[in-house]
Order: sequence, then C-alpha cells, then structure tokens
Amino acid sequence: MNAFDIGGWFVIEHWRKGKLLSKRAIKNGVTTGGLNDLLGVAFRSQSQHADWYFGLIDGASTPTLSAADTMSSHAGWSENVDYDESTRREWNPVQSGDGKIVNTTYPSFTINDSVVIAGCFITTSNAKSGTSGTLWATGLFANGNASLEAGDILKTYYELTATGS
Repeated sequence: MNAFDIGGWFVIEHWRKGKLLSKRAIKNGVTTGGLNDLLGVAFRSQSQHADWYFGLIDGASTPTLSAADTMSSHAGWSENVDYDESTRREWNPVQSGDGKIVNTTYPSFTINDSVVIAGCFITTSNAKSGTSGTLWATGLFANGNASLEAGDILKTYYELTATGS
C-alpha cells in the first residue's frame, strides 16, 4: 500500500526598522477539519475555497495546538490581532511542481503594540478574530516565542507539500 503525507512549513521573518532580526521556520500541523475539507474538495465535488489567509497565534500564555482545533473552537490558543492591517493577510500560492505549492510574495503584518507571538495559522476567513471558515494548519515557533514592538513587521511564507510512496 502506498503512503500519502501532506504538510507544510511556515517561514516568518521579523523585521524592525528595515533590519531582519530573525527568520523562523515552523513545521505545521494540519487540522482534522482541514484534511476533511481537502478530501471533500478532491473526491466529493465539495466547493473549493478561493482564498486562504495567515493569522497570528498569541504568545501571552502558553498555547497548545490540537488536530481537533477549528476556527470556532480552539481552546488551547488565541489569535493575536495587534496589527495595523484591517484583515488577515492573504496566502497567494502558486504551483511550484514536485508536489508543492508556495507563496511567491511575503504578506506582512505591521505590529501596532508590544506583543508576544507564538506562531501562526492558515484559514479561509480573512476576518480578524473571525470564528468562521476552515482552519487548515497551525504551528508554533520551535525556538520560543517572538517578542515584538509597535512598528515591527512580520513577513509570512508558507510551503505546502504532498508526497506519496
């Protein structure tokens, strides 16, 4: 029997006053709801989502992630919305071949307060603090939270890979 694996990596760049302070990679977890959505679109003629969006996971308390998390129910973490942009930032993937899709631009969050960010997520809703839509994936920084100041910029990147053997 052939195995199938799907998952991805977030890459988050932290900028302050035009200087790159850090670049962090996060191996994401895919939610059960996200997998069910993928299977429904691929094999059951379910409507495909036109757009996907990045959100930030708050690090003020220690977040816990679960495959059972949804946009309406994720008791182990909260969204951080302390950024200037009026909506979550759009993930615009392109097919890069070899079973991968990636974004070629880095959507940015302009932080507007002193905050701690623990990671990020991908969802189908662009509404800040929104509780509708499909939560595809979540991930936490492996090397600790990021402390940011007002004016800092977070640039986001996501690569999704599917492999079979």
